[in-house]
Amino acid sequence: MKVGRNITASMLNDYTANTKNTARFPAAYVRGFCEVTGDDSLQRLLLGDRLRDLAEIGELEVSARKNRSVKEALVGKHAAKEGHANG
Repeated sequence: MKVGRNITASMLNDYTANTKNTARFPAAYVRGFCEVTGDDSLQRLLLGDRLRDLAEIGELEVSARKNRSVKEALVGKHAAKEGHANG
């Protein structure tokens, strides 16, 4: 895990064990954990509703822009083919 120290399977097991009341998953490890697992669900959970909604809005906007770019590229490609066919 990318947290500045080695995290062992035993440590992760302790963090999730119901019987290990003193073992707590440090918040400083959340980013590295999400990076290594490729899943940002834990980070999103910690954001809270308002910030999570803002992140989702931003992601929707990025997706919409990508879709517009793809559409514009396809329209341009089609127009170029039309131009060659008529020219």
